[in-house]
Amino acid sequence: IAGAALLSTFVTSIVGVLYYWLLAPLLIDSTMATTPDWQLGLALGVGGAIGIYLGASLQKFLPPALIKVVLATCLLSIAGKYALDFFLD
Repeated sequence: IAGAALLSTFVTSIVGVLYYWLLAPLLIDSTMATTPDWQLGLALGVGGAIGIYLGASLQKFLPPALIKVVLATCLLSIAGKYALDFFLD
């Protein structure tokens, strides 16, 4: 299932980028910036591919409890940052 989900996300991303690159200048006010940020997209794509590869390779060597703790820590820290930003701004 993970492979199919990643492939569908990749295809959806490509279609979205092509839409904004080719069609958006014709459909949206010309004063708006609608071109994709190619460097950011490439960096996120390469980083994601490396992360997928390393995650799939390393998960068989790590105990499930450790994986759950790391994921929970990541999620809670991101949620905490959003909550702090919401309440402090």
